[in-house]
Amino acid sequence: MDVAYTLENDLEVNTPIGLKYNPPIDEVTAARVSFGSASADELSSIPDNQEVIIPAFYPENRLPQLMGGVLEFLFFSKNIRENLDRLEPGVHKFKTVRLLSEKPIENNTNHGVWYLLLPPASIDCIDEKNTEIIKGLPIEKRMLPSDKESKLQLIGSKIRNRHLWRTYLNHKKSFYTCSEEFMNVIENEHSSLRKSRTCEIV
Repeated sequence: MDVAYTLENDLEVNTPIGLKYNPPIDEVTAARVSFGSASADELSSIPDNQEVIIPAFYPENRLPQLMGGVLEFLFFSKNIRENLDRLEPGVHKFKTVRLLSEKPIENNTNHGVWYLLLPPASIDCIDEKNTEIIKGLPIEKRMLPSDKESKLQLIGSKIRNRHLWRTYLNHKKSFYTCSEEFMNVIENEHSSLRKSRTCEIV
């Protein structure tokens, strides 16, 4: 059986709650980046090698090689990006940034070049007939049960051998999902993301 995994933040590792930019960028664009809703034009307005400052404190004094914010942004180290590009050549787009931290991590506040993932389009791939779905309010349309062992099936023909994507849940919510191969990459590195739910691909 083919499987995929939804991703969530590992609260024991910690995650950036907000981002700061030096020099500052447009406030609306900054907010949309955090929520994963920035348009292509807004993202293109951010200069390459923009300095991005993370306020998070990491208990192990180690910088995760893949960082997910509490909202929708993902930062990739060079190694993690190369692994994703190997699995999905030419699929994903990134913005090159220079990552800094407000407090020293590994005795350093300048962490060099990192890559901000431009959020991929959401894929409406949940098999509603074979997934436990909670019918919510009209504004929410559908939700998943809080029990992470509940059944979640994805339609393989809609995913088409993808390795990292956003699964569409409702018009306000999509969630990052990855293949077993990319999950192996994540688990072999220090990451602020971990698997949340196991999905069957049918």
